[in-house]
This record gives sequence, structure tokens and C-alpha cells, in this order.
Amino acid sequence: MAPPEVGQIVFSQSSQPQAQCNTAVPDHAFTLPAGFPNVLSSPMSWIGKQHSDETSYVVMLSLEDLAELNRALLHFKSLGLDGDLVDKTNFPLPQLAKKLISMRRQVYAGRGFALLRGLNVNDYCVDDLTIIYLGIQRYIANQFGRQDNKGNMLDNSSPINAHHHRHSTAPITFHTEESGDVISWLTRSTAASGGKCIIASAHTVYNILAATRPDLVRAHVSLPTAPATLAAIQVEALDAIEAIARATQLEMKTVAGDIHLINNFAVLHRRQGFVDGAQSSEKRHLVRMRLRDEELGWAVPNELQAEWTQAFGESSGSKVWHIEPMPEGFFPLRLQAN
Repeated sequence: MAPPEVGQIVFSQSSQPQAQCNTAVPDHAFTLPAGFPNVLSSPMSWIGKQHSDETSYVVMLSLEDLAELNRALLHFKSLGLDGDLVDKTNFPLPQLAKKLISMRRQVYAGRGFALLRGLNVNDYCVDDLTIIYLGIQRYIANQFGRQDNKGNMLDNSSPINAHHHRHSTAPITFHTEESGDVISWLTRSTAASGGKCIIASAHTVYNILAATRPDLVRAHVSLPTAPATLAAIQVEALDAIEAIARATQLEMKTVAGDIHLINNFAVLHRRQGFVDGAQSSEKRHLVRMRLRDEELGWAVPNELQAEWTQAFGESSGSKVWHIEPMPEGFFPLRLQAN
């Protein structure tokens, strides 16, 4: 299968590997590294215009679904358990589970992303909203991951005074998270303008690079650790990834109550810049989590195993649940956050 048609994509430099002085370019510069496929043929290889109709990926909660969530919430609270102990047995969703299982399959083996819509955040206190969010996610994956070396399980992205781009209003480039099969967001409120969630298929990015610039695929292969500095071709490779991702991206409209789910191995994501309004309902507030499923989770590459162990290992430290944004000036993310 050929890479999708996306029109002309302009890379930052020339379209061929560059040799220093008059030295010959080695033949392997024009080939993929050993073991790398020529093309990734998968439902996860898509371009944004294929999903321009959001009904293809948005799952709407019906009135019965909402009633079932409320019954599950009341049942769980009657047990007197801490909120982080919610699971499928104590948060029963006999009918909604069918929709959630279908979403789970799409995230792990289909297009790589899904969106659940229809939850009215104003109907719940923050404690109950968090329990519902956790309960829904248990039908997607059975493990929740730490997001930093302080053990924070929830990352509240909101306009607080913390020195990290995730908490700014500026746009963010395409990236993935350091750990987690699946990244999820609960939108508690949206900005007055901007702030869209924008995603792109990593499979599509790879297919285009493999077909046109295999030398750029080689640029970041077999790096055991993050290099202190980047060679020119490594910078060019990152620029090319960003350019292809933007040319093939999908902009997702977001409303309060949305729960986004994306495959962290297969889908790149970024955020549009935004402007908050004066009202609390016009201030962007997302709650992010990292998930791992022992049944459907993909094999973790050796290079990432330490990150996964730190996030999901039972003996990897404490777990802290801040259901509201961190105190002013608190830096919630690890030093090497992306």
C-alpha cells in the first residue's frame, strides 16, 4: 500500500541525503535500516480528511448510558472505597461497557483514537467526576500510570503559574508522552477560543518518510539515550516529522465533558494555542492520565522499558492523586518532560 496522497510537503532542507565536501553518499543512506518495513499497512495509517466527519470516531453517551454511569457511581460510593480502587467489578456498566469495549479495540487495533462525548461535568462535584472518569477508563485499560517522579497520577493542565509549556497558552508541537499505551484527557472546561486537540498518524508519517527520505528514518535509530546535541540530519528528521504530521493532521473539536483516548505508540498529538475567557467555564482545564492494558498493550521496546516500569511498576514509588490543579508554582512533571 502506497503512502496516502497528501500533496506537496516541504522539508527544511534538500530532498536527498547530503554529503560533506565531495565524498560519496553511501548506498545505505538511501535504504531503510535492517528490519524496518517499507510500509505500515494498518487502519492506523490515515490522514485527517478521512475522518473529517467526527461521527466516525465520536461515541455519544445516551440518556440510558448516563443513568447507568450514575447508578455505577452510587454503587461504588456505597462501598466506602478510595476512588483509585474503582474497577469493572465495583463500577458496573453492563450496557455502556459494549461501547467502551468497542472504543478500546479502536484505540489498540483500529484507527488508534476515539472520543467519548455527552458527560455533563456540571452535574457532578469534582470527586464524583473523577470517579466516573476513572471508572470509564477501567474498561479501556486495567492499569493507571504515574506521570512524574513525584507519583502524580492526574495531570491537571490549566492556567496555573508553573514553568512548563503544557500549562501555557502557547501552541505545542507534535509529540508523544514518555510512557503509557494510551493517553486520555477529560475536558472539564474549554478556552474561550483555540485550544483544539490535534492528532496525526505516526504510521502515515513513517510511510511517507520511508518512501521519500529513508535517510531521515536512519537519523534517530539505535540511540540508547537522548543525545546532548543533535546533528543537522537529526534536526532535519524532526522537522520533517512535524511537517508531515501537520500536512496530514486531524483537528478535533472539543467540548466540556469529552474524554479523548489516543494510542501513544501510533498517534502523535499537539495542542493549538488558546485564549482563556473571564468566566471559569471559558478557562481551559484538561485532566490527563496514562494507561496500560496487560491484555491488549503492545510490547514495550527495550529503550522505553525503564519509563514504563517507573510509570506502572507496583514497587516504583508512591501514587498521588491531586483532583484539582497543583498549588501555584508547583512543577508537576519530570525534568525531561516532552
